[in-house]
Amino acid sequence: MARRAATARSWAGTGWRMGGCVRRWAAGWASEYLGRRYRIDCRLCFDCLSIVQSIRDAARSPGMRCRCRNNVFALTLQGIAMRSIVSDLIDPVLLLTLLGLFLLLALWRRRAQTGSGSVLFMTLIYLLTAFACTPYGAHLLLRELERPFPPLASRPDDLDAVVVLGGALNAGPDPKTLGELGADSLRRCVYAAQLYHDGTRIPIVVSGGNLDPDRFEFSIAEAMREFLIDLGVPEENIVLEDRSKNTMENATFTARILQERKLRRVALVTDGSHLKRAERCFRLQPGDVDLVPCGTHYRAIRSPLDRRHRWQAFIPCTWAADHCRAAIHEFAGMAWYAWQ
Repeated sequence: MARRAATARSWAGTGWRMGGCVRRWAAGWASEYLGRRYRIDCRLCFDCLSIVQSIRDAARSPGMRCRCRNNVFALTLQGIAMRSIVSDLIDPVLLLTLLGLFLLLALWRRRAQTGSGSVLFMTLIYLLTAFACTPYGAHLLLRELERPFPPLASRPDDLDAVVVLGGALNAGPDPKTLGELGADSLRRCVYAAQLYHDGTRIPIVVSGGNLDPDRFEFSIAEAMREFLIDLGVPEENIVLEDRSKNTMENATFTARILQERKLRRVALVTDGSHLKRAERCFRLQPGDVDLVPCGTHYRAIRSPLDRRHRWQAFIPCTWAADHCRAAIHEFAGMAWYAWQ
């Protein structure tokens, strides 16, 4: 009986020491996470796992103490940290990736009935999809689109006009109003206004039709015109192209306007990942337009591997999946235009 009690105490002590190691590892990881995400010098109490500031800050507020220690004090950042960590763990793309992994493992256990070839094919598709939804996978796709046209440091010389391609348009409270420009359309208009004010005043051609007549009574170009006017661009310097439904029609109808007005050297403003497809569409148009790609919203300038914790670049997440979707949309569009 005494031997059993001694064995139990030994195992309990081992478990307690292992638990302490786990607590210390979790505390160190969370401290680095908070310091990296919020740029705050914070630490975690090893015993109660409450977030506390550094020792030098504890002297300034001696009345605030940790749950189990007297030389440090807890912060209200604990709730913020827990919410951030939990939101990262319950990311829908990450959960779906883990669910797909479990289903794939179940198929491998039954590969005799399913067939090894089918399971191997599904495994390959799963791995490619999971990798594409990681920050590094999305970075590789976007880098191929953005690399040919790096960001410009200043306005190009001798411009005759600026062409702005329309993006998203969200419905407003009243269908009779212009609606609300999406984030991509706003960025492009702001960049076009910057190019306009940085040198000689030149016309701005806004291109974008009404993609959904059932929801909107106005085109994207009209909404962009109103926003450019708010940014200080005179209305007489804004040229409207409101018939196009896609990028190829943007290029076709805009090229006709440029030829009619004899505008040769033109800055093409759109997202960095959209520039490659848009530039190809404009090159297919007749005429001798000298196109200067001017991109905005570059998402592949910095590699995810440059982060402190490189392993995060290989964790699937929602924003990486959205970047992957945008890149695949561009590649599919270029393939469609090439096939036609």
